[in-house]
Amino acid sequence: MIRWYLIAGLVVATFFAFWGLESEEMLHRTLPPELSDRPNLYLENARISQFGSHGLNQYTISSKAISQHGATGHSTLVQPSLTFHQPGESPWYIYSELGEIKRYSSAQNAPPGDAIGPGTSIHFTGQVRLSRGRDNQTLMELQGESLTIFPELKRVESNEPVIIETSSSNARAASFECDLEQNFLQLRSSTDQRVHFIILPKTRI
Repeated sequence: MIRWYLIAGLVVATFFAFWGLESEEMLHRTLPPELSDRPNLYLENARISQFGSHGLNQYTISSKAISQHGATGHSTLVQPSLTFHQPGESPWYIYSELGEIKRYSSAQNAPPGDAIGPGTSIHFTGQVRLSRGRDNQTLMELQGESLTIFPELKRVESNEPVIIETSSSNARAASFECDLEQNFLQLRSSTDQRVHFIILPKTRI
């Protein structure tokens, strides 16, 4: 009886070893050309929440469709909306037509001026809106054609022209950078687009 148990155990061990080798071979197998550009994961009406190291919800992404490509590790988004949470503060919102989640794993691929470890950047394109409100009132809204957020750095930036609107002013700039945690906004000029700032008159009743 003991001999049969030993034989059965040997057969099971051989099967799992063979299956493990097959699985590893499948992971490293090159896809045929007709499948190489197809996503390895596709989600419809998806909602993804990213939590930080302290267990707090860092940001939430909702998208009509999400496609993840194993070859690049990037994910494309259709009509994404992002809510960037801040404890004790009003959240920031980002809306656009398209988006792409990119991962950088070294300082070489990180944003300029930042030597950081593994992280994520999310690039939004097409009628992008960045806004923040309080008590059902919009404090600030930024409009542009592209925008990138670095959640770990709590930073948003764009190298494209932007329009910023508040209840008391309007501004145009060639590019901008915003620290979401410190509420610091930097507007930049170019040879074609100078920073143009307009202070709106107060309405008196």
